[in-house]
Amino acid sequence: MIFYDGVPLISHNRLPLGNLCVIDHEPKLLSQSQIKSLRALGRQVMNILNLRKTKLTLEKTLLNLEEKNLELERFAYVAAHDLKSPLNGINRLSQLLSENYRSQVDNEGKEIIILIAKSRDKLGKLIDRLLEYSRSENVLKENKSQININSLIDDFSGLFV
Repeated sequence: MIFYDGVPLISHNRLPLGNLCVIDHEPKLLSQSQIKSLRALGRQVMNILNLRKTKLTLEKTLLNLEEKNLELERFAYVAAHDLKSPLNGINRLSQLLSENYRSQVDNEGKEIIILIAKSRDKLGKLIDRLLEYSRSENVLKENKSQININSLIDDFSGLFV
C-alpha cells in the first residue's frame, strides 16, 4: 500500500467507529473536490449507520409493544370473564329482591333497588365492551373511535352512587 487517505467515522456520542478510506498501490494526490467527496461519503456512511441503528431500535420497540398488546388483550379477557360471574350473581339477587320483597320494602329501599339495577346494567355494558376488546384480533389495526371522557367518568361514578 503506497497511498492512503481517509475520513474518520464518528458516532453521535463522539466515539470513533473506524475510517472510510481510499487506498492504492501507486502514489496519488487527492484534489479538493475529491477530499470533499470523501468527507461527504463519510457523512453519508454515518447517516446510513444511524438509520440502521434507529430502524433496529424501532423494530425492537414494535415487537415489545406487540407483546404487551397481546398480554393486555389476554388480561382484558380474563378480567372480563372473572367479573361476569359475580355480576350475574348480583343480577339474580337483585331480581329476587325486587320480585319477592318489593311489597316489604319502603320507597327509599325501592330507589336503592333501582340504583342497583342501573349500576348492574352499566357494569354489564362495561364488561361486555371489555370482552369485545379482548376478542379483537389486532387492536392496533382497528378503526379508532373518539371517547367522551366526561361520559366515561359519569358512567364510572354512577357505579358508586
